[in-house]
Amino acid sequence: RSLRRAPGFAAGVILALALGIGANTAIFSVVDHVLLGPLPYPQSRQLVTVQESELGPGFGSDTNQLDPSDYRDWAAAGSDFAALGAWTSQPLNLTGQGSPQRLEGILATASLLPLLGVPPARGRWFSPADDRPGAPNTVVLSDALWRQLGADPDLIGRALTLDNQAYTVIGVLPATADEPVGT
Repeated sequence: RSLRRAPGFAAGVILALALGIGANTAIFSVVDHVLLGPLPYPQSRQLVTVQESELGPGFGSDTNQLDPSDYRDWAAAGSDFAALGAWTSQPLNLTGQGSPQRLEGILATASLLPLLGVPPARGRWFSPADDRPGAPNTVVLSDALWRQLGADPDLIGRALTLDNQAYTVIGVLPATADEPVGT
């Protein structure tokens, strides 16, 4: 009854409630999609990230990436995991293709992309031979970089200069895999 006597106040209360509910719904939708939703890979609920932390004098409780030697030991000895793959991000300088560019690259083991179930859009993925010490440098391009370089199908097999080293282009990621592999 009191809301009928003050329709302006009632409209303000209803508008405030509607805006509050709408804002909460929008925020939850973003959080659910970005933080809580499954990764865009087949069987993504079975994927885990392993990190190390060092505790003790002189060490903080910061979490660090897994040491490469630990990864190699786990891969050689077998583990409780069905498959293992490792990656780390690294900035790279692309030269020789017009003006120099700073790129965010990902250094990955040959097993990572097949483990994630990501098929190549063009070319091939890394092979175990590409992981061996002294193997020629190879690179798989993101779809966005491939398009930026002219989307030339003949780019596969050619060399790109990254950080003053020649890398042979062996493949191109699908457009849906342009997002980072993980966090």
